[in-house]
Amino acid sequence: MDQRAAEIGCDLHTASSFGPVESEWGDLTTSYTSVERTPQGAKANLPLRLHQAVSKLIDRENACCPFLTFELQHADHHLTLTVTSQNPDAIPIIESLVGLDINTP
Repeated sequence: MDQRAAEIGCDLHTASSFGPVESEWGDLTTSYTSVERTPQGAKANLPLRLHQAVSKLIDRENACCPFLTFELQHADHHLTLTVTSQNPDAIPIIESLVGLDINTP
């Protein structure tokens, strides 16, 4: 499916076997060493020790939110998580997910 045509909607109820993810994202935001907006979403740096936890969250999100794209990279001594969407309506969702205040430029 073309991401630009992907509707904004979460199928979390169909991915219920994965468990709640919102609180886990909230827990991760306290570990960010930096977070910033990008033109199509946001980017955050995290400690390497969180690789497994972040990977599991990405799997859960991929099961319920196909309009989001997650990329996790190793860089130096940290992880870089990039969350994007081709749908501009997803930007507030991404910012909330990574803990950015959507009212701050």
